[in-house]
Amino acid sequence: MAGTYAAAAKTAAPGYFRIFSVKDRSLALSVEGGFRENGANLELQEQADDGRDIFLLKKAKGSWFQIQSLLSGKAVSVSGTNIEQNKWKSSKDQLWKFEAAGTKRFYIVSKSGKYMSIDGKGAEAGQNVAASEKSDSVSATSGKWVLVPVKDFFAVSAKSTAFSSKAGAARIDVNSSGKWKASCSASWIRLKKSGSALLISCSSNKGEDRTAVVTVKAAASGKTAKIK
Repeated sequence: MAGTYAAAAKTAAPGYFRIFSVKDRSLALSVEGGFRENGANLELQEQADDGRDIFLLKKAKGSWFQIQSLLSGKAVSVSGTNIEQNKWKSSKDQLWKFEAAGTKRFYIVSKSGKYMSIDGKGAEAGQNVAASEKSDSVSATSGKWVLVPVKDFFAVSAKSTAFSSKAGAARIDVNSSGKWKASCSASWIRLKKSGSALLISCSSNKGEDRTAVVTVKAAASGKTAKIK
């Protein structure tokens, strides 16, 4: 991972980032379970391949930023003492600034005055990310973060899907910084692109089990994902 941090941002700027904990630089801010719903919790987690740990920093009001999940499009929000994702409402709990905390390190502070920090003294995968008071975070590494720009990202929301009826359809979200295409050799599978989504449908049959593999490939990076 050492090479990754050489390209870390010196100052906060709009763009796509992974937000790593200074406490353990193999762990990044991530949406728990890869959920897309309002209220989904944020935690520390190892790098994922579905975009749950990639966030878009968008300029909001003045020097404030919106932090948006690539996976869900929801905004990182303070909810009491917790950090969650929720629909963007431009509230104080959803506006953030990045205060210098050493070389390439930042405190992430909401306009409501809460600091983003690890809940507890240690750092491990699955650990909760909390909204803390300044006195709890400023002097501790649990409240310090490293922003690492993400380029040529490619995230597919599902590795597997299944239809419960003889015929059905599924929507797969594909996030990529470049063009992508999907293919499948099975004649009974139909593929259609709709914006950043891949629509998969199948023709009806007599009820027998069938399996197929859909391959999604990103043109820029050459990365592929298999959906069974």
